[in-house]
Formats: sequence, structure tokens, C-alpha cells
Amino acid sequence: MHRILLLALITFCNHAMAKEVDLTNQNFLCYGFELFQSGDDYLLLSLPPQTAENLALKNTLVQYKYLDENLLVVLNKFENISAEPKLELGFLQGLNQGADAIIMIAYHNSCTSDVEKCSNESEYFYIRSVRDFLSEKLKPCDKNL
Repeated sequence: MHRILLLALITFCNHAMAKEVDLTNQNFLCYGFELFQSGDDYLLLSLPPQTAENLALKNTLVQYKYLDENLLVVLNKFENISAEPKLELGFLQGLNQGADAIIMIAYHNSCTSDVEKCSNESEYFYIRSVRDFLSEKLKPCDKNL
């Protein structure tokens, strides 16, 4: 019972310290992301290896949908990331034919040397609907946002 309470407390503390950002057409480029799209069934995102707060890219979670029904959840872990990590998504049915996805990109503290000085900071970026996100053009970065 004590382990369950401890686990719940740790989970709550980590979530409370996490920063969540909804990526929009207006702020997407400001965070260092890039978008490459080829047609209706393919999408390629270039992800920054770390955030401005020096948090390292750890994983992405993609929830594929078709006609608003959940199809598949894919977790991509980034253990040894390259200088330019990318996330590739494919939509067999096509975005214009009812396919969609929710994307979560997670960055966590990458401290490995002095654990006592490490924080539990995390930052999560979300694209709530790829189809809606792509319905408008990306806007140049406005640092006032």
C-alpha cells in the first residue's frame, strides 16, 4: 500500500512540474520544430534535440485515428539521438479521407553526472490533431507569443 501511495505522489509531483505546450501554426517554428509533408499520406517532423531549457528529447507518442476511432498508439524512444532527430508518420487512409493523429513529444532533464543537482523538469509538446494542424499554413516565428 505504501508503494502505491509513493508512486502516486511521485507521478503527481512529476506532472505538476511538467510544462505542457500546445503546438500551433503560430508557435511551432519558435520552438525549433520543422515540418516536411509529402502528399496526403506522409508527414515528416524535424525535432530539436533539446529545448531552450536544456531538456533532452526522450520520446514521442503518436495516437493514430481513423474516422475519430482510435487505431494504434506508437511510442518512439530516443536513446541515442542524432543531431537532427526526425519523426515520420504515415497515413494509409490519407488525411483527407478521415485519418488523423495526436502527437506528444516529451523532453526531460538529461542530467546524468550529479543526480543531487538534477531536477525533475519535463516539457511536453502536443499536436492535438495533425489534420487540423495542417489545415493552415505555418506562420513565421513571432517571439512575442
